[in-house]
Amino acid sequence: MNFPAFRAIGLLIAQLFACSAALAAPAEAPAMWKNGRWFDGTQFVKRTMYSTQAGLLTTRKPPKVGRTVDLQGKYVVPAYGDAHTHIIGDEDQLDAKIAAFLREGIFYAKNPNAIPDFLTPKMRSMINRKDSIDVVFANGGLTGSGAHPAPLHDNLADRGLLQGLGRADMPGRAYHIIDDEDDLAASWPKILAGKPDFIKVFLNGGTRLRLGSEAGTKAGISPAMLKSIIRRAHDAGLRVMAHVETADDFAAAVEAGVDETAHLPHFGPRGARENAAAYTITPEVAAQAGARGVTVIGTASVLQRMHGAEWPEEARTSVAALHRKNIALLRQHGVRIAIGSDGMGGETGIPTAAGEAAYFYTYGLADNLDLLRMWSVVTPQTIFPDRKIGKLEEGYEANFLALDGDPLADPKNLHRIGLRVKGGAVLALDGGTAAD
Repeated sequence: MNFPAFRAIGLLIAQLFACSAALAAPAEAPAMWKNGRWFDGTQFVKRTMYSTQAGLLTTRKPPKVGRTVDLQGKYVVPAYGDAHTHIIGDEDQLDAKIAAFLREGIFYAKNPNAIPDFLTPKMRSMINRKDSIDVVFANGGLTGSGAHPAPLHDNLADRGLLQGLGRADMPGRAYHIIDDEDDLAASWPKILAGKPDFIKVFLNGGTRLRLGSEAGTKAGISPAMLKSIIRRAHDAGLRVMAHVETADDFAAAVEAGVDETAHLPHFGPRGARENAAAYTITPEVAAQAGARGVTVIGTASVLQRMHGAEWPEEARTSVAALHRKNIALLRQHGVRIAIGSDGMGGETGIPTAAGEAAYFYTYGLADNLDLLRMWSVVTPQTIFPDRKIGKLEEGYEANFLALDGDPLADPKNLHRIGLRVKGGAVLALDGGTAAD
């Protein structure tokens, strides 16, 4: 049986199980949502909407309305997502992490490098359900010998921080070393057997490293191998996300046909000051990315979040200025920008995409309308491209937030969430069931 057929059968079985679970669970009564201002992709429009017993939005009044919810003039937007997080990847403090995401209005998350052993049945039972967040996983990423994330995971294993797994357990779990076609052929059956939701590859500044004295080392996947990986992944019905570090990486990823990049070209103050050309996307590549439908997950705030306390304000603004330039060019060519935190375990608190959104408006990386679209439309849709989410339209999932202020007037209102609704049900965070 070929992989596309196998995957199709797997999806059908999953849908049957989902239908059985839905039938077994108590259905939410159809609801009327009145006096809301609903985001239509451009502006907020006053109207009444309904959610069906199946948890979908409709403009048509159901035969029987079980609940009426007065939104009291709140601004209704699709629920947010975090398109790049490592926070949701095991059982550790998972309840607190889920609560943190839901508090921020983040219903969807994408983990681009998870160790499958940690995605236990108990862990999976706590996500992808009506009262929790929905998450997809790439499992271990594909990289080259000695390249990120291999040294990182090897170090964590040596320090005893990976739940009993040692350095020898990392290859084939935390990462897959793919230097040539033989490696890919040998590893691919195991990669698919892990049932990833998508494939993550690492370029790691590879184009420039291959021109140096250590050609091929620590450089990640080569452009030639990247094309082979993408071909196999797409044949298996899997999208491909590429970790990029430089503008050359970004160009190689776009040329090879990736679906997403896990970052903008990323750099610190020294890179912005002394080698900006290495991190500046060209108009030709931006146009190609737009034409091919590539989605760019910014993670622009990650270095400042982790190291910015050591940077003077001039350094912060110089880094943001180069991000602003790249984003403006990408948007000019119709490239979709998604919001992702690159949040990791061990950081202070629980970093989420809310911090990335704040970075965008603090440094003017997008206007208010663009930012709202990025976080509530583009991000959910790149996490779950086959679901009807990210819009407040007929037949879309009734997953939305009611904000206490207009985010088009002040982007800080993105965080002023008065009500969180998933599948037509008010989340327990906001008092469980809405009052009639």
